[in-house]
Amino acid sequence: MKKINILAFFFAFVLILASCEDTNENLVGYRGAAVVPEISDINPAFYTSDLANSFVAFKVALPEGENVDAAELQVTYKGQTTVLQQISSFPAEINIPATDVLQALSISENDVEIGDSFLVHVVTKSGELSSRSLAAMKILVTCEFNSELTTGAYSAVSSDWESAGDVTITADPEDPFKLYVDGFAEVDGLVSNGNKLQISIDPYSFKMTGVATVIADDVAPWDLPYTGFSYEPIGGLYNSCDGSFDLQIKITVDQGTFGTYNFTLTRK
Repeated sequence: MKKINILAFFFAFVLILASCEDTNENLVGYRGAAVVPEISDINPAFYTSDLANSFVAFKVALPEGENVDAAELQVTYKGQTTVLQQISSFPAEINIPATDVLQALSISENDVEIGDSFLVHVVTKSGELSSRSLAAMKILVTCEFNSELTTGAYSAVSSDWESAGDVTITADPEDPFKLYVDGFAEVDGLVSNGNKLQISIDPYSFKMTGVATVIADDVAPWDLPYTGFSYEPIGGLYNSCDGSFDLQIKITVDQGTFGTYNFTLTRK
């Protein structure tokens, strides 16, 4: 129950996958010998429905002291895998236009739908063992950002925090990616102090963060002696197609933390 789970642990939200794989050619005795490249600084991290003008960019590096004999980018889409380009040296700055992916896969824009995804691999090879390390990132095809879908009346639901109700979202007049949510205190059955929760959408990944905000001075309606009831968005993703928000919110009071809970905000 949310009124007594004061020391719950919070969850971590992770979008990027990095792993190590062995091919069928690997000898069992050489497993674990592959070099695992590191992907960082992904910006942007998705393609939009305007594929002709979409790209993703990121950096690839090898662990300090490691070397490889060859490296290449591969892409997988609906079970089909092909080589995108060679990587001649590390660290490398990678830019992949969606049009390059379509050409490599011999498909057209009409073959790709919103919600599809491409899996881009960074493959390295060392020696004659044919062992390979594999770092990968999933590139989602989503809608272009539309500021009109980020404001208005929303339904806020959290099954694990056991709350549901209506909130209102407004945008900063100078920055459409900075939003303010009003009504969370009332959703929890508390008396609002007038503060609105600030949420920021990263325009290059649609990930969300925010500012810890005291939205109720106390929890008197719960008949508990807690003060400084605060919400802090610490992760989540904005859906640019339907305007919904999947948020992870850390909930605290002056006396401690309730933990982190998942909230879904859906346009009404």
